[in-house]
Amino acid sequence: MEPIEGMEVFDNSNDTIEPELKRFVIEFEKMGTNSCLIVDFGESRRPGLEAYGTIHNCKELFPDIKFVMAGNLTNPLEVTRAYEKPRDYVLKFTAANQISSASKELTITVIGLLQFA
Repeated sequence: MEPIEGMEVFDNSNDTIEPELKRFVIEFEKMGTNSCLIVDFGESRRPGLEAYGTIHNCKELFPDIKFVMAGNLTNPLEVTRAYEKPRDYVLKFTAANQISSASKELTITVIGLLQFA
């Protein structure tokens, strides 16, 4: 069994072209064995938790958290999110397996487009 090591999160968004669409890359030095990643996109008004990994591992590692399975956990993992309102969001990325865990927070700003009449 291998532990999770060296998790990093990067914002690869292009605010000039698509200010509301955010792209994130999650990379691991070691992804670990049977790991699951939970992503909280910082939106309280709509379901914001996505899980990456197998449903079995994610339910076993995060039994008290409601999430939507969003895909397999890969290294690197690219995820996107379309935000509806301009404001600051605090995102939380939590990875775990049977012997280790890692977490990162990232604050992003969604800018609004200027409307000209």
